[in-house]
Amino acid sequence: AHSTATGGGRVWSAPKTDEGKPDPVSAVAVSPDGKTVYSAHDMKGIFVWKADQEQPATTLPVSSRPARLVVSPDGRWLVAVGCAVTVWDLSVDLPTGYELAGQSAGDLLVLNQA
Repeated sequence: AHSTATGGGRVWSAPKTDEGKPDPVSAVAVSPDGKTVYSAHDMKGIFVWKADQEQPATTLPVSSRPARLVVSPDGRWLVAVGCAVTVWDLSVDLPTGYELAGQSAGDLLVLNQA
């Protein structure tokens, strides 16, 4: 996976599967400040892209393909919703995902800022 700068933005390429085909993007979210883009992929997890970098800064593992990604309004939390709901605290250097047991894409999840 890599990116190229264009006139007013940046275009990132999808990572490749083990067979060398592009790994489809299932969801995308952007941080409130616009400096970070999160992209969920079928095979590779969630890529964390910094707007000024050509390669993903890191990859967050997931147990199932996310259908939705949501960043909290304060930018602290990333939520991936698919067959499971996983939450990352983005305020730490190495975010760890916490899967919420018994949650699914049909459940309602509300994040409140403390």
